[in-house]
Amino acid sequence: ITLFTEADFENLRTIANVMKQSGCKVEDWMLQLRKKTGNDKKKAAPRRPRIDTTPSYDKRKRSKKRQMIQQSKKRKQSDGSA
Repeated sequence: ITLFTEADFENLRTIANVMKQSGCKVEDWMLQLRKKTGNDKKKAAPRRPRIDTTPSYDKRKRSKKRQMIQQSKKRKQSDGSA
């Protein structure tokens, strides 16, 4: 099973051709979609959010470390000016 979003619909014919060449079963209606024109090809790929695989534990740990460093710098500045 392959799922397509509405953002992928413009590129669906190209995707379907690749799937067909790799031996996957492809519906005929996908192959009968109109080809992209020159102006359509120049459009950028749809923007998708970045996928982050970092565990939330590591993110919290990194955030706490940054906060500690910032607080330490603030303390040094306030101690140096007093």
